[in-house]
Amino acid sequence: MDAVSPFFALPEVPAKEKMLSIIIPVYNRKDLITETLDSILNQTRTDWECVVVDDGSDDGSEQIVGDYARKDSRIRLFRRPEHFAKGQSGSRNYGLLQARGEYIHFFDSDDLLGPAFIETFLPPLEKDPELDFVNFRFLRFETSPQRVLRTSPRKPPDLTFVEAVAGLQMALGTQSFLWRKSFLDRVPEKWREDLMFGEDQEYYFRLLHEARKGVSFDEPILFYYRRNRSGICYRLKYDKRILADSYAMYKSKVETALRYGDGPRVHAALAAYIRKQMRLSLRFGDLEYLARFVRLGEALNLPPKEKKRIAWMRRHPFLGICRYRTFFLLGKLFSRTGKDSRK
Repeated sequence: MDAVSPFFALPEVPAKEKMLSIIIPVYNRKDLITETLDSILNQTRTDWECVVVDDGSDDGSEQIVGDYARKDSRIRLFRRPEHFAKGQSGSRNYGLLQARGEYIHFFDSDDLLGPAFIETFLPPLEKDPELDFVNFRFLRFETSPQRVLRTSPRKPPDLTFVEAVAGLQMALGTQSFLWRKSFLDRVPEKWREDLMFGEDQEYYFRLLHEARKGVSFDEPILFYYRRNRSGICYRLKYDKRILADSYAMYKSKVETALRYGDGPRVHAALAAYIRKQMRLSLRFGDLEYLARFVRLGEALNLPPKEKKRIAWMRRHPFLGICRYRTFFLLGKLFSRTGKDSRK
């Protein structure tokens, strides 16, 4: 593969340095990228590099990052080559090829780090060569980290990482892991570039099946996840496109669970979330994806009662749509009635 030069001439950084490579895909983030990069520059540890991959911004984001790169050689700016798909996954895959650190943090262009983030969460990976990843919790905010919307869940101690991720019972997001790069290199399939939604769940579910050992920290919380109303997750919340990507994500999860012989907890957790996607299909009246999610549910190893619930949906899709919409309208009616009574 032909090498693609950075935007700006930067000092050569030796390969495989014992440092953290922070990989950030950027697309039209001129209003937020400055705050993000400043949070990285403010780290108490200085042995890091920031690999920024521009995804075709046309709002001046690349110029802003370029200014940072000229001032600090640890910030390295690249364009996403055309043979990597447009989007965050293609940019992350390319950024991973350019990363020179022994440890990897996938990061978004609108999120923030507390000053002691690297100092706190990198040492476990440095001290234990058997450790493939470190997981940590985060705060979700919209305008300021001081105004917290919610905190990510703690991993239950009785669940394995695979079980907790299957049930979304732990901090799970693009940025909620530090990875050992040699481990990522051992897993040939990287980020799926055909997914715009759920790509982190799909990739991390596969990675956790391959990992030898990992550790999760409940405290301190030093990562701040911004809920961005212009972001893909927010835009797709009520969009039919979510069905296609959700189906591809859960299809991959079911295939992974079956391939690795996961236990009943994983299958039950996947079934619960597949049923949610079935309800979303009912909401949109999309019988094609309803049938696809039903087939996924039937492929899981579930108790007979659970199998029967899913099979009912396959036999009575129109009844399912009518029942869902009836309960949905009744719910809205009672909610409105409750609000009126409180006035």
